[in-house]
Amino acid sequence: MTKSTRASILTVCAANVCRSPMAEFTLDDVFSRDPRFESVRVGSAGVRPAKESEVCDAVAARQEGERWSERVRAHRPSGVTPHKLAQARLILTASRSSRSTIARLAPEVRERTFTMNEALILGAGYRREGEIAGVEAVSAFAAYLDTQRGLQPLVHPRRRFPWSRVATDPLNIFDGHNAGSKAHAATVREVDAAMRRLAALIIGLPAPAREERKRVAEPA
Repeated sequence: MTKSTRASILTVCAANVCRSPMAEFTLDDVFSRDPRFESVRVGSAGVRPAKESEVCDAVAARQEGERWSERVRAHRPSGVTPHKLAQARLILTASRSSRSTIARLAPEVRERTFTMNEALILGAGYRREGEIAGVEAVSAFAAYLDTQRGLQPLVHPRRRFPWSRVATDPLNIFDGHNAGSKAHAATVREVDAAMRRLAALIIGLPAPAREERKRVAEPA
């Protein structure tokens, strides 16, 4: 998909060379395998797009296949714009900071903007209604997530990587791009797994198993 193509789902990170293209390619891979969801177009952007002309090597090597390779070759970092946000039915960010940037840039899209991990938490009980598919199913999923805001308990901050002294926000996916090979590989795996779980929810397939998250105790 070229950057000029209208995206039904827009994934967003800081530089648009690692987390958001990984999310874009994974979602496209899942949707392309189901004829009912071939109309869903996935794009990505960065709030501070990098000058590099390609995705990172870890993303490029994550999966084999011509479709994946084509997307890797075609990718060029691009920035978030109000036009891209207005077109997207669902916007998924890698971090709260990117979500906040989008809220300032286009307040009207807040109801369909979530961090990737936030969407997993809010979408845990989602069941696709009837035979809706394609872009309509994406819109229905985004609408459901919005109804769940404030209803799902938060999760404890946790250390994303054992060698890191910084406790990560549970709604963020850590930017491991420049944090060493282990951190980088872990980031790519986390994005891939999160997007496959989200795609399964949208399509109506059994979600892959995921690690149970510790929840904050509700006040007495």
